[in-house]
Amino acid sequence: MKPDFSTYLRETEMSKNIIDRVDEIFELYKSIFTEDIQDIFIEEWVDSEGNKSYYSLHFYSEKLDHEIANFLLNDNIFIVPFSNNVDDIRIERTNYNFNHPATDASKLVINMTLSGGTNNCELRATKQNCDQLVLILKKYYLKNFFL
Repeated sequence: MKPDFSTYLRETEMSKNIIDRVDEIFELYKSIFTEDIQDIFIEEWVDSEGNKSYYSLHFYSEKLDHEIANFLLNDNIFIVPFSNNVDDIRIERTNYNFNHPATDASKLVINMTLSGGTNNCELRATKQNCDQLVLILKKYYLKNFFL
């Protein structure tokens, strides 16, 4: 796994089991695909009782979003190309300011319609993971916003 990915996982307080699982999937991915993965994102959420749930692992290359839904239990990869395919974006934020680093109270949900309405994408993050989600939004989705 790339050192930047390990840093992201540690800084967002992912457990050793999750880091090992991401590494396992990344190695599997590299054995199949030739795309250079530039960023990763783990979709997660903390509910009102403090319970954390993990949903999807995303690998981002220049032209593709590779999503592994329910990544703790399966290896199925869903791939969506980036080619001016973002139709709309809805952002919901709680205790998050785009001009300042996230806090332990930060929550961010981004909903998008992709590919002429044929795909919906929801990305969720809490705490410091919100900053990674904003980076992903700017680097991959906003530049492919359909105009």
